[in-house]
Amino acid sequence: GVQRDTGDNGGRFAEARGRTGGRASVAAGLGYERNGAFESAVTARLSVATYLRQPGPGAVGDTKVTLNIGNGIKAPSVFQEQSSLNALALGAGSVVIPEPIGPERSRSLDVGVEQGFADGQTRFRVSYFRNTFEDLIEFVSKNVLPQVGISTEAAQAATFGAYVNSS
Repeated sequence: GVQRDTGDNGGRFAEARGRTGGRASVAAGLGYERNGAFESAVTARLSVATYLRQPGPGAVGDTKVTLNIGNGIKAPSVFQEQSSLNALALGAGSVVIPEPIGPERSRSLDVGVEQGFADGQTRFRVSYFRNTFEDLIEFVSKNVLPQVGISTEAAQAATFGAYVNSS
């Protein structure tokens, strides 16, 4: 079998920022992660903020609307990788080799309104956010593996169970 936990992991992130007419700002970024466990993954994010009312003195100050959207990953731990169904099947010389364990994935959305009061000394913010997660890593016992679509041969290779990416 091939050991994938080489520790030869790395990543890059590039970000661009800009302003439009002093009212709005935009930041966009793109990331690339390379990991011995799951090869590679790309992440992206976008942030936009615009003033509906510019900052200034007074009881009611600036009003800003914000939008943040992006996706991310979380790499499996070394223990999860070494106890994954793929690693166990490779170690047992199984005929059926399941896919390697991959990263957990997330998508986030945040929309908000921020209001300044009392010459900028007080701020009030209301926001809506939604986070979704996919490919979560979970431990599945040996008896349950065939029920989640793992072949009987691969399930036999697991002593107690294995880590897999769930839906």
